[in-house]
Amino acid sequence: MTKTPHETFILVGRIVKPVGLRGEVSVSVSSDTPDRFISGATIYIDEHAHVILKSRQTNKGIVLKLGKIDSLVEAESLRNKTLYVDELQVPPPPDGSYYYYQVMGIQVYTIKKTYLGKVTEIIRTGSNDVYAISGGPRNLLIPALDSVIIDVDIESKQMTVDLPDGL
Repeated sequence: MTKTPHETFILVGRIVKPVGLRGEVSVSVSSDTPDRFISGATIYIDEHAHVILKSRQTNKGIVLKLGKIDSLVEAESLRNKTLYVDELQVPPPPDGSYYYYQVMGIQVYTIKKTYLGKVTEIIRTGSNDVYAISGGPRNLLIPALDSVIIDVDIESKQMTVDLPDGL
């Protein structure tokens, strides 16, 4: 994707398949912003901006009707394409919270400065997220709890954790 100097694109979903004959697409959502896919919002596919004309929630994600996509053939050409938004469209998270894109790839250290690896996956559970850490001495699953996550420095892409006993 071509970026201008002020644009950083954030992954928000992936087109799974066409729906119907009029160009709608089913989307697997990876954004934790509830209003990301409202009518009138702009998303990017490859280097092209698309305005969302309509959206509806389903039990497997969301179905979108995009401007300029009017047929099954056009929708099929978008299968497995990734959806992005301009980072300028992303409101700042509440204090002490972070967006998934900010945590993915961040380097993780213990409070004693031992390198553990990078966050390679965020697993959603019923009670709290869990960060999958790999690339260090061993793979770890670290609960995203205030008692474990001591500091997250988005600017330096570093996280400090206080591992519970046995982890």
